[in-house]
Amino acid sequence: MKAKSLLPLCLAAVLLVGAVVIAGCGSKAVAAPTQEAKTKLSTALNAFDMSAGAITTAFASGKDGTVAATIKAAKADIKAKWDAVVDAAQAFTWADKDLAGSTWSTVAKAIDSLPDNASVADAKAALTGPVDGLMGLEAELWSLVEGTK
Repeated sequence: MKAKSLLPLCLAAVLLVGAVVIAGCGSKAVAAPTQEAKTKLSTALNAFDMSAGAITTAFASGKDGTVAATIKAAKADIKAKWDAVVDAAQAFTWADKDLAGSTWSTVAKAIDSLPDNASVADAKAALTGPVDGLMGLEAELWSLVEGTK
């Protein structure tokens, strides 16, 4: 008689364990980023800020007819720094490489389309929207390393 009374309890325990195992199979637990990952992302974002500052400097101190050349010359370095940011962000659940890539592509196309003789005002008008999009994404990435900027 005791065995019959334990049977429902054993079945319930087996079903509970099975449900937990099945539920765990479909989900991936993501560990919180380490302090090392946060520092790496913060360092990459700071380097990107310094590099992207070339565009702001070109707007502020550039001259009509040379501003496009200045910005185009800085493009490769800015891209390299952005790629480092995207790589560092992979340690976080954000990690949207497609968005990061398409946002950079929009900026790169805007830079490439600048006429060599563009005025500062024309360059600023052409780049403000795409660069603002990139900076918005950068701000989102900074939020991942709160308190480190």
